[in-house]
Amino acid sequence: MYKINDTIVYPIYGCGKIKDIHQEEVGGNLIEYFELEFPDTNISISIPTSQTDNLCVRKPMKKEDLKTALKNLWKKAKLDKDDAINMDVIAKEHLNTGTIEDAIKLINMIKASERTKSENNKALSFSDDYNLKIAINFVRSEVEHVLGKKAAKENKLTIE
Repeated sequence: MYKINDTIVYPIYGCGKIKDIHQEEVGGNLIEYFELEFPDTNISISIPTSQTDNLCVRKPMKKEDLKTALKNLWKKAKLDKDDAINMDVIAKEHLNTGTIEDAIKLINMIKASERTKSENNKALSFSDDYNLKIAINFVRSEVEHVLGKKAAKENKLTIE
């Protein structure tokens, strides 16, 4: 079980710190919640402590595992027509797993789409651009937490 001041990874938002554990009465039942705050944002959320597995909450990766996963970041991906059409659904699925591997795969897929569109003098759709930024920020938050800000910059995970 997690405790106050632990850093945990929450899908979409990335690394957050448990600032408080509190209880609330809901429908006559007392439910315990983690209150998470995410660095460099104004976002804080409460999640039921009993639902962490269902919500894909996890501990940050170990350094070596994260370094291994980052080897796939920015690799050229092939995007078939169905993937291009269903990118919003794919993005939602990949972002909600809470894994670095899925976020990296999504980044590579959206970058492949961006290259194809650029060849046709088109820009990424608003939703693809938004999902790309979310995926990059998700990966960046864990890289900064585990490997440091320098590693995030070296891996081109800073959005200017």
